[in-house]
Amino acid sequence: MPRVTSWSSLEGSAEFQRFTAHTRIGDVELVASPAGLCAVLLPGTRRRPPWLAATRAAGSDPGLHEAALQLNSFLQGFSRNFRLSLDLRGTEFQIRVWRWLLTLPYGSTSTYAQGAVAIGRSASDARAVARAVAANPLPIVVPCHRVLAKEGSLAGYVGGIALKRTLLDLEAGQGSLPL
Repeated sequence: MPRVTSWSSLEGSAEFQRFTAHTRIGDVELVASPAGLCAVLLPGTRRRPPWLAATRAAGSDPGLHEAALQLNSFLQGFSRNFRLSLDLRGTEFQIRVWRWLLTLPYGSTSTYAQGAVAIGRSASDARAVARAVAANPLPIVVPCHRVLAKEGSLAGYVGGIALKRTLLDLEAGQGSLPL
């Protein structure tokens, strides 16, 4: 499991390192703070965490190169886990949901209602969990693609439903990503 540093405050600015990873799904922008990886921006994604907009970019570091290597290894089906330091930035509730996402095993799925129960809330809080999952700034690394709607359908995904299906198929051993 990744080492996680959590920030409840969304205020303030920081200097971030950035690196563009060339992957099978396209160019993915990786962003890190001194505490660890804090954002994975998938190709075509317009949504950026609000705290990232007010920051300065400052090149890249070896930790981001390692994150790119691990991301590519995952997308090629060679690895199932990430061994990275993560800097989770969100509300206390969001961070609780994201920590739950990190417990979901490779190849498994869960629902928003199950997530609500897992973090000590009522299953009726599924919508709040869904909003927190949707706000996940670290897709793939914090595996929000493993969460389905209650009837098992694919709900929204920051990288698009097609990528979510592809990731789930990859983890189930039923598919692969294009070269």
